[in-house]
This record gives sequence, C-alpha cells and structure tokens, in this order.
Amino acid sequence: MVTEPKISVIIPIYNTAEYLPRCLDSVLRNTYQNLEVICVNDGSTDNSLEVIKRYAEEDPRVMVVNKENRGVSAARNTGLDMATGAFIAFIDSDDWVHPQYFELLCFVQKKNNADCVLCGVDITTKQNQFLEYHQTQLTITATDMPSAMADRFGRTCIWGRIYRQSLINRIRFPVGVQVAEDTVFNMNVLCSSEEVKIISIGEKLYSYFQRGSSTIHTLPNTLMIQAIRCYQKLLNESSKAHRIYIIEQIIKTTLAFRYLSMYQSNYKEIKSECNDLLQTYIRLGNDFSFKEKLLFHMLARSPFCYRMFRIANDRSLLVWEKCERRKKRSNGES
Repeated sequence: MVTEPKISVIIPIYNTAEYLPRCLDSVLRNTYQNLEVICVNDGSTDNSLEVIKRYAEEDPRVMVVNKENRGVSAARNTGLDMATGAFIAFIDSDDWVHPQYFELLCFVQKKNNADCVLCGVDITTKQNQFLEYHQTQLTITATDMPSAMADRFGRTCIWGRIYRQSLINRIRFPVGVQVAEDTVFNMNVLCSSEEVKIISIGEKLYSYFQRGSSTIHTLPNTLMIQAIRCYQKLLNESSKAHRIYIIEQIIKTTLAFRYLSMYQSNYKEIKSECNDLLQTYIRLGNDFSFKEKLLFHMLARSPFCYRMFRIANDRSLLVWEKCERRKKRSNGES
C-alpha cells in the first residue's frame, strides 16, 4: 500500500481562542489523515495556548510551539523550520477548511504532478454546510504564471492551497514587514523556479473568516513602503522570466500606497516619492502589453483616476475615506 505524502499544516496563533476549535476540528477531521499540524502560539494573552495543548493531548499529529510575540511572519517561519512534510499548507487560526480539503488538493496534485494547487475561497462571516465532492466532479484548470499573477488570490494569498515543500526550500516570510508579507513570500516562491506548475480547483474548499476591518485600512499606510523594498530586492535577485511580474507588483503597490496616504500630513512628499517610483518602474516594464502600459501611465499620472478605479472595485473605500476626512478635521488639518 502506497503511503499518502505527509502535509505539514502551519497555523500561526495569536489571541484566537474562541475560533481555534472550529479551525482545528476542520483540519483534524479531514478525510486525509497524514498530517502534522504545527500550531505556533505567538505570545497569545488569551487561553489559546491551553486550547492547542488540549488538542495535542488528544491527537499526536498536533505539535505545539509557544513563542514570545514576534508577529505572524516569524510564527510561520518557525513552522517552516519544523515542517517535515512533502507539502506545506498554511491556515489562519480563525479560518476553517472543507472536510475533503487535503484529500482533493492532493488528488489534483498527484494527477497533474503540480508544484502548487489552489482552490476556491469562500469569504464569509459564518460557517455554512459543505457539499461533498467526488474527485471526478472537480473543476480543474492549469494556471500559467501570467494568470496566477493576474489573479488577486493567486498572487497575494498563501492559504487555500498546498505547496510542494521543495518549491519553498529555504524561502521565508520577511520579518518586520507588516503589510503584504503574504504577497512578498508568495511571489518569492512562485518566482523561485523557471517553471512552476500551478493547478487551480474552482470549488470553494477554504473558508476565510472576515472579521473586523481590513488590515490594509487599519495599519499605518507608510508600512507599505516595506513591501515595496522587499519587491525591489526580489527584482534584483530574479530571473529575466519573472521580472515583469515583480515590476507589475511594485507599480500596483506604489499606486495603492499613494492613494492610501492621501489624508496624511506628509502626502506631498509621499506623492513625489511614489511618482518617481512609478516613472522608473513603468519605464522598466518593456514586456507590458500596449494596453497595460497605457493603463499604468494613466493611473500613475492621475491619482483621481486611480481613486475611481479602486472605488469601482471596492466600495468600502468610500467609508474609509469618510473616516479619514473626519480624523483629519478633528486634528485641525485643512
């Protein structure tokens, strides 16, 4: 009998005790059993540590690591250092997965000899009933690098997928980067090899629990420059085949940084720095299509056009802008 390959499931934990049972039950009750579940407690001040210790006592697949608070990137890196599986999966401690999550991802991986298998993601505020899937019913699509990079979830997320461990190798999350650290890591992994075979499953097998405000709206926008610096470093180390994707990410992040900084007192300085970056990297994008280059030029030259572009895709930004204007007025700024 052929043994199923082991999957290392890395779960960083910080003050999510109320959600942990739902998350861990969904992982441990999966139809696929050859798992090591690495729970990294990142200095929680609630009873998260007690919860995962209880699960470890009942299931030998659960490994408990207790560390002082250093952030989610350091917690995930600890999990990667400990992982012994042939495949790696990341799950956030307030999310949960389909009962066949690992079974279906591994079936597709084996069938296609894939380096990375992605599934659909359900962004939700409540737990719904799952449909049972037969392996032959899955909507399977081979995803090339341009398609993966064009898809927001494909490019920016690390959950809702499994990675071949050898693809990650010694790549780690950037510690100290508090915005887009997932994107930095993911792009580093996907650009680490000349040919990465990516397969997508259309079915929504991962449930992303949406609670509170988006991080991008609550963290200081100046932290986005950290991510831009990481992309610049990655660009310097990348092969020619992957440069276009990294340049595109630098442009998109810079446009977002300029927009999200528009209510800051030093916006003029930020705007000037962003405009210089945009001019430099649009000029480097020789492999952009004419349509892409025209769009980037328009969005770079007109912050108003970019604002309309963002709001058309995310109406919640109008609420964010209203809050920022109110804060600016309360601070006595014009």
